[in-house]
Amino acid sequence: EESDDLVRGIVGSTVLDMGGADLDDESYPSPSMSMGPLPEALICCHDDFIVAVIRRKGLVFAYDFSSGDLVLVGKSGLGQYVVDAAIRSGNADGDAEVVLLLCESDDQKDGRIATVHISRVDGVTSQYLSSI
Repeated sequence: EESDDLVRGIVGSTVLDMGGADLDDESYPSPSMSMGPLPEALICCHDDFIVAVIRRKGLVFAYDFSSGDLVLVGKSGLGQYVVDAAIRSGNADGDAEVVLLLCESDDQKDGRIATVHISRVDGVTSQYLSSI
């Protein structure tokens, strides 16, 4: 049974498995931005998907919360600093897609758009679209 009541407090938590990497290891330099490099993580939610993006590591973690527990659907390493992220419905029913603005490693004034497709069936796949 669904409820429209707002739940306050912690309803789930998890530790992000970054493969044994320290936050200071293999970090991508942040471009100069008016908002600075904070926050270090972005959280995007759509339906039962919760996505955590570690900006300076270029990592995306996608979780399914439909059972009331955080279940890792998959993760993706983008290889670039993440400037911003948003989430939207995917092409298939029940899927989602994260759209990310990445900073080019060799020219911090240049950017690239990437998408990460999230599916309960197929996991997580990423695609680089174009340079802007």
